[in-house]
Amino acid sequence: MAAYERVLVEITGGVGTVTLNRPEKLNALDRALCDELREALALLTPSDVVRVIMITGAGRAFCAGADLGVLGADGPALVAAGTTVTANPFWRSRRKMFSLMP
Repeated sequence: MAAYERVLVEITGGVGTVTLNRPEKLNALDRALCDELREALALLTPSDVVRVIMITGAGRAFCAGADLGVLGADGPALVAAGTTVTANPFWRSRRKMFSLMP
């Protein structure tokens, strides 16, 4: 399994858990966290042993959103990271399914 600094990845009983790991910043998204999150999702998505991917946050918050301290410099990269994830055919094919959930 790949080693990351800002996300923790664990697979147990068919569940792939990705934990955002910047609790001192309430897991706010910066470029490094976005890059590692994309890599972790790309690692787990095609796995035959992972049936569900759960994303959680370390500490007292799931995710505060974009890290405002780096938004000016990294804003375009953060938007590009989000676009890359949502453009992935795997996630696009499930978008309709998620929209039907209550």
